[in-house]
Amino acid sequence: MNYYPETLRQLKDYRDKEALSQSFLKQVLSNNTKPFKETIPMLIGSYLDGCLTTPHLTDEMFQINLAKRPSEAIKGFIDRLWSEQEESISTNLDVEGYKNRILEFVREAKYQSNWTDDPIWKSILKDGQDYWQELCSSQGKIIITKDEHTLCTTIAALTLSSSITAKYFLDQKNVDKHYQKDLYWISEGELCKGLLDLLIIEHETKTIYLTDIKSTGIFSLEEWFRMASQKGYIFQMSFYLEGVIQNYQHLLDEGYTIQCRWIVIPMNVERFKPWVIPCTEAMLWFGEHGYTKTANRYKNEEQNYVIIGRKEYRGWRYAIQQYKRCKSEGLVDYDLQWFDYGGKLPEKRSNELFFN
Repeated sequence: MNYYPETLRQLKDYRDKEALSQSFLKQVLSNNTKPFKETIPMLIGSYLDGCLTTPHLTDEMFQINLAKRPSEAIKGFIDRLWSEQEESISTNLDVEGYKNRILEFVREAKYQSNWTDDPIWKSILKDGQDYWQELCSSQGKIIITKDEHTLCTTIAALTLSSSITAKYFLDQKNVDKHYQKDLYWISEGELCKGLLDLLIIEHETKTIYLTDIKSTGIFSLEEWFRMASQKGYIFQMSFYLEGVIQNYQHLLDEGYTIQCRWIVIPMNVERFKPWVIPCTEAMLWFGEHGYTKTANRYKNEEQNYVIIGRKEYRGWRYAIQQYKRCKSEGLVDYDLQWFDYGGKLPEKRSNELFFN
């Protein structure tokens, strides 16, 4: 049987819950203390996920009226104004009323620094006024353009009819499929949370499939794995695996096993070739515990220097420990390297970072 969140409130309750998420822990590792912001590809990916995993809630979650998004810079100024003023904005308020504030953002960012205020403002109105009006009328919904809507609904239809991916969305006998499943658990003494795209429990085979949907504009497997490494996909999958283990221990005690999969969906109608890619035991272990990558040997015969570069990839357990330690030390950010070294980097570590 297929199970979906019944209301949008359930998804909002998950987001509002005070617990450590995989996205926040990645910010800890990168010492990024700014609020998390979704990029346009992430917004489009969220809409595709909605079409596949919560189709009954898409109208409540997304607004689809915008013909064209403004440029990234102008969108950023308007988004910043919106985040500042959202609670006091009326749906009929003209953006002209915030002209001076937006121009402050523009000057602060040194955007078109050789222009005067008038041409900058004309550019903002031309490119961003429709987007502003959509924000004012959206009532908190995520804004998707008409073209993005057409693309995602087409890709979703292809996904639901593909021999590779269709079975993940069919209602099957003796199989429980949980879409956008929220999980909570304790790791390293901290409350953690995860929102799983799809959790499948096959009772006949006693197999639990932890399945994450990844939309992409990349068509080469090698490039996709490079991107997966850069974006920490194994970090995320391994973190979610811990949540599944703790929440479904009763099934594991009965002999159920867990398989982790990525459903990789290409965002191209003409080249629609989806993949189902396993997240292996080795990947999952590294996602939890991290690993060290040793670069090529650097050698200079004349000076007899031999240096081996070394780069560390941190797992989610280290991220939680770093978060806890920074909190206990009262640090304003998550830069433990600076704290531990006191701002004075040892020679060995300097070599490792330069030659990684």
